[in-house]
Amino acid sequence: MSKITLEDRITAETIAAMKAHDERRIDAMVAAIVPERVRILQDGAGLTHGNRDKEYGPPALNLAAAGELKLVFRRHLRRDISAAELEAIDNVLTKLGRVATGMDPKRDTYVDGATYFAIAGEIALFKAGQPQGV
Repeated sequence: MSKITLEDRITAETIAAMKAHDERRIDAMVAAIVPERVRILQDGAGLTHGNRDKEYGPPALNLAAAGELKLVFRRHLRRDISAAELEAIDNVLTKLGRVATGMDPKRDTYVDGATYFAIAGEIALFKAGQPQGV
């Protein structure tokens, strides 16, 4: 078993620091060359391809399911609803679309859906004159 000396440790730490410095320089150079809009699109492409398709199904299928749920909700809506509440409910229905088209249940989907529904409830109840927290 070899012993790591202080000199070895300093060398390893120095190399790691140099690599981190070089990576930051490279990132800065890329940022200067590649416009932000292109990097945003690249990030989006990475998020909507590969594993995301496996988790939630193809985007067209997922969005179609969410769209149909939203149509049914609007068709049966019997009261005035604020834009904010509607947006929160739309997000709930988007999450339900993911539940319908995804292969495996994802905790994050249920947490997000529950959170958006709670937000919708808060908006609706506050608008209806019920005090918050009651």
